[in-house]
Amino acid sequence: MNRKHAAALTLLPLVALGLGLVALGGAPQDAPPGAAQDQRGAAAGPGGAATSASLAARAPAREARRGAFWAPVGSRFTYALDTATDISSAAREADGMPERRETQRVETGGKLVVELLARRDREAVVAFTCPELGAKLPGGIAPQGELEANLAALRGRTLARVDVDGRVLGYRFADGLAMTQRDWVRGLFGGFAFVVDADGGETWTAVGADSAGEFEASYRRIAPAVDELQIERTKLRYVAQRNAAELPLSVSGAAHATIAVEELGWLRRARLAETTHVQSTELPIAFDVAAHASLELVSHAFDPTIADDDAFDGDWAPASGHGEDATAMFEARAEDEWRQRLAGKNLRGIAGDILEELLAGRDDSERLMELWNEASWLLKLSPEAIAELRATLADPNLEPKAAALWLAALAKAGTPTAQSLLLEVFGDAKGSLALRGAAAAAMFDVVRPTAELAGGVAARIAALDAIDPADATAVLALGALARRDAKVLAGERCVLEAVEGWQERARRLDAEDLWLDALANAKSPKLEAAARDALSDGREHVREAGMRALGQVEGDSAFTTLREVASGDAEPRMRCAALQQLATRNEPAARDALLTAAESDRDAFVRQTALTSLARKGVDSGDEARLTLIAQNDADENVRELARRMLRRG
Repeated sequence: MNRKHAAALTLLPLVALGLGLVALGGAPQDAPPGAAQDQRGAAAGPGGAATSASLAARAPAREARRGAFWAPVGSRFTYALDTATDISSAAREADGMPERRETQRVETGGKLVVELLARRDREAVVAFTCPELGAKLPGGIAPQGELEANLAALRGRTLARVDVDGRVLGYRFADGLAMTQRDWVRGLFGGFAFVVDADGGETWTAVGADSAGEFEASYRRIAPAVDELQIERTKLRYVAQRNAAELPLSVSGAAHATIAVEELGWLRRARLAETTHVQSTELPIAFDVAAHASLELVSHAFDPTIADDDAFDGDWAPASGHGEDATAMFEARAEDEWRQRLAGKNLRGIAGDILEELLAGRDDSERLMELWNEASWLLKLSPEAIAELRATLADPNLEPKAAALWLAALAKAGTPTAQSLLLEVFGDAKGSLALRGAAAAAMFDVVRPTAELAGGVAARIAALDAIDPADATAVLALGALARRDAKVLAGERCVLEAVEGWQERARRLDAEDLWLDALANAKSPKLEAAARDALSDGREHVREAGMRALGQVEGDSAFTTLREVASGDAEPRMRCAALQQLATRNEPAARDALLTAAESDRDAFVRQTALTSLARKGVDSGDEARLTLIAQNDADENVRELARRMLRRG
């Protein structure tokens, strides 16, 4: 998983809790002495703040009002706020493994206080806070860590610019808020920011903004009214969204609001019942975030000391959070944590601990993984450590597993200096084949390839007259780098063009199978055409590579070819190659094709391959009858035994 995706998954449940909590609102400073807040229509005591009756008296004349949200500067609104959010996740860790489901509920309750600070033209500045906001977790667990930090951000004071129709135009956050905290504030405010049609239509559409991005919503008037406007909002789609390619969002449900357009010029109440579905496009995981929230006005008053003529001055953050860099936030936080953890440590000490684990035969221990993480972060944060590692890697007595681990740590560090050393080790003509191969293998884990790395690898493979295992690994790694960043320069061409353009050199080296695998790694648009050309090649290894490549091509045409080869090709190896690719497909007919081959292919090894491919997908209850017949009737004992094992595991 790359860092960008990890950041998105880390933030998602936290951001989701902030989706759709509360409407246009603001945060007051402490009320001045004697400025009591009264219930609707109730008089404040002598010397107290103005009552709602005097709010109406201070309202502009009807013909001079602009928009539904016309409340005068100095208005203060206090709401009761309650939310309940259920976050459900579904994940499948691997093919054949059962789906794992988890659900967590978070309830919050408290007050929302809104103060109108300033107006100009068609805009206003409001301040909002939730001074008594608390959370309820399952089992009575007290909020802590990131959840408590996000709740603290909502208890603090935030300014928002809004227009008279209810659109959020921007925010001014408290200093020092992390991105997740700003997202919670956006979710609170933007989730219930209702946009009213200036032309008074019965239905309309408008664009809103929240922590996830900008969304298009449809609105309708629920009932005709003179004093109050009752509307319903349905989110249609996100037109701009953070991590849209990796974690696309869809929303169902609706929100309702009552706006006191005559008495208050502000929101009276709101109800929200929306479910956000998030499906990862890169990992087998999905989230459903069901948010229920209510907002009810409990008091309103007028206090002239609220006014702030300078409220518009200064910088404003965007209304939507989609433009903020989740990856940068994720990495900055991790860097701070690792600087503290690595205090007093150096490369020599970590290297000694790594060697101790390896010599003890603990090459898959949790302790070794911890040390590898330490090594990666030390190399990321300390250029001096990379210089020291250069000398370590040059030691001919360096333990091979330790060398491979350090090269992988360089790739994870990912800095330009780290990538430069990785390329240096790979290109060292005097280096051992094992060390060069380990450097090439480590390149698969480089998340943001530099032009130096991509260009260096591309230049070497373009000039090859013979190919060794290290070079072959580098060809495949270059394809992976192209998938990470297809436009990064590799000399005069981008890295994707360098991969695609290697075909002629591959043909001279009899390495077209390697080229096809690199194209597949790169997700090249030319992959399907190249794969189909390979299927008609007379060389078996090229045909097999074409089948592997075709398995990576989405769509009915590629799937149909896979099924045809699996059932009808004259060569058993090709039928096996097609079956192995069918195991990776999500089309429902893929399962039937595998079972059919397991039942009827004339070659026992192909039937066995069909069963192992089916096992990768996972055995469903609907497969058991056909597997039982295979276990009882197949002519080959190995096939029968494999079917019996699959039934027992299923």
